[in-house]
Amino acid sequence: MLEALNQHIQQVLYDDMMKLIEKVQKEYKADIFGFGRYLAANFATIQEWEEYNWLSRFSEAQINLDLDVHIRRTGMMRKSPFIWSN
Repeated sequence: MLEALNQHIQQVLYDDMMKLIEKVQKEYKADIFGFGRYLAANFATIQEWEEYNWLSRFSEAQINLDLDVHIRRTGMMRKSPFIWSN
């Protein structure tokens, strides 16, 4: 059942993330996720990047989302473990 749970959670998260991206694109027309930072690396100069005018094109951009979910453990937790290291 763990694999079925993984797939279900992955699908729910994927659907919600795509809805959020679509809402940001269509309703707010703002790149709040910073996709443009990665796209800018494809331009040789700042002038080319500015002429491309990413923010005006963002609402029509095709965003591909690849999501991979792995449930480590199931069951109840009394306290969440600290997973970040300094």
